[in-house]
Amino acid sequence: MIRVAEPDQPRFAHFEGVKVTSLYDLYSRHDEVARQIHQDTLRRFTGNNALTVDLVHESPIVPDHPQETIQHLQQYDVVSVSSGVALGSIIRSGGVAGHQLVDMYRHSFAEQDMPVFVESAGNEGKTKQEIMPRVSDFARNSLVVGEANRGGGSPYVEEHSSRINPTLTSDTPFNRGERYQFYNVSPSLTGHEDLIRDWIIDREVNRAFDQFKQQNQDKVLDNTELSSAYLRISQATRHEYTETKEGQAKIDAEVRGYMARPETLHSQIMAEFREHADIDANGFVTGIDGTSFSAPEQAGYISGAVYEQTQREEQGRPILTKDEITTLAKMATIDTQAREGSAEPMHSYTNHAGETFVEGGGHGVFQPEMFRSLLNEAYRRIETDPNIDRHSVTAVMSAPVGDNHRGDQPVRLSSNLPEGHNMVIDRMRLDLTYRVDGLVPHTAVLTPPGQDAYGVHLQEASGDNSRISGWSREEDRFGEIHHPGDHWDVRLVNGRDSVLQDAQITVYGYNQGGLMDQMIAYSKELAAKMTPTPAVAPDQPAVQGTVAPANAGHDTPSLPPAPR
Repeated sequence: MIRVAEPDQPRFAHFEGVKVTSLYDLYSRHDEVARQIHQDTLRRFTGNNALTVDLVHESPIVPDHPQETIQHLQQYDVVSVSSGVALGSIIRSGGVAGHQLVDMYRHSFAEQDMPVFVESAGNEGKTKQEIMPRVSDFARNSLVVGEANRGGGSPYVEEHSSRINPTLTSDTPFNRGERYQFYNVSPSLTGHEDLIRDWIIDREVNRAFDQFKQQNQDKVLDNTELSSAYLRISQATRHEYTETKEGQAKIDAEVRGYMARPETLHSQIMAEFREHADIDANGFVTGIDGTSFSAPEQAGYISGAVYEQTQREEQGRPILTKDEITTLAKMATIDTQAREGSAEPMHSYTNHAGETFVEGGGHGVFQPEMFRSLLNEAYRRIETDPNIDRHSVTAVMSAPVGDNHRGDQPVRLSSNLPEGHNMVIDRMRLDLTYRVDGLVPHTAVLTPPGQDAYGVHLQEASGDNSRISGWSREEDRFGEIHHPGDHWDVRLVNGRDSVLQDAQITVYGYNQGGLMDQMIAYSKELAAKMTPTPAVAPDQPAVQGTVAPANAGHDTPSLPPAPR
């Protein structure tokens, strides 16, 4: 749904592609719940229950019509984003696909008026996946959100929450015991006969496999033997029900029975779900984990702050920009190294500006009350000092690259920042283009001026003739100073089979000494007062609940963590 708002009123939406790939997908209201969380948070933050958030069934990550999706995004001021949905999933995508799409987003965010892009980080905390290309990587004022919770009064990152370069982590209403109608208990089955057929066959495969395990319970079968047995049983069962007349007739009869009496199927499917979660008669549930719910909540706070600016403007008061609002959100965080179910603290890094970043938590755990304080202080400063420096600054470090520059040889990038204009860094992005004839590199090494070299994982999209776009969004230089004439060296690890065609680093930030530079110092004072000491990690992981079908995605509904 695309809504036309009143003139000069901000517009908000949740974008999520909805593709029904299994019978279980019919029963999920994942998209509507995410939209509702965005809207509920917006209303709670502003006190205005008339504000609405649209639901747009499009995936910016894997758009069917990229240019149309970009045009739809431009109609909004703030969007929360999930790229796909299956039962309990957030993101089922290999990421931004194709060099052409990457270039389209890179130029759109650089040259057009795009919304604040608040994207769920994805649930790869258990798999420790490190590669997840995102549209938000190309936006200056985007937020990639992992999930955080509290145990013993201290914040911690959820066990499942992403390790893949989140901007920050945020809470969800489910963690606070709120209930949402996550399940449609009686969806229409019309046109979904094939999904019912697949579900019946999967059920028969599982029955046959359970029988096999029962018959061999006295044997000690390892995972390899069990996997081989499952594959063999699956192939035989699927052949019986798809290739033989008797099997097909049996399945067809069952499908007709369910279509004639859909309530029979609904009761069976919901009974499966209720084995693992407390779901009421209308499909309401609590205790669902997922960064797809922390991202919409975070988007609600950003949307609330953007809406506030329209109220201030009507009153003739100075307003904050979208850049400044998202930068303040990064400041409105407290550090944590605690991870659910682990006594080992997550790895942290403190940069040269004294800002600390955590592998699984980015800038830290978002604090709504701290965000409120930062907004109020920023308002006070721009009202009392109308001449305070507010400029958003973008600098580019680049270098001419020859036609045959081997990727593992360093390139020195020089900044185009004018003399006398030091800038405080908000975020950076490395962009590389290279041709590969052999081993594909996935890591680059950066050497800042006067500092040690460090490696970054490259997100990548390929094009024709082995042309690859590689990029890395860099959050952990926040607060550091970028000087005119700075030189950074960059090279590809295992880049001997690559020819580097283009290399640059885009630096987003503000003038040193200006409002945002001052607010960084103020935010440290607030954080010192709010950070619990000592941080306490939960002893046990959350009890896992509803289990997604095989290959259903990463985001699995669960029962609430142990009582807090």
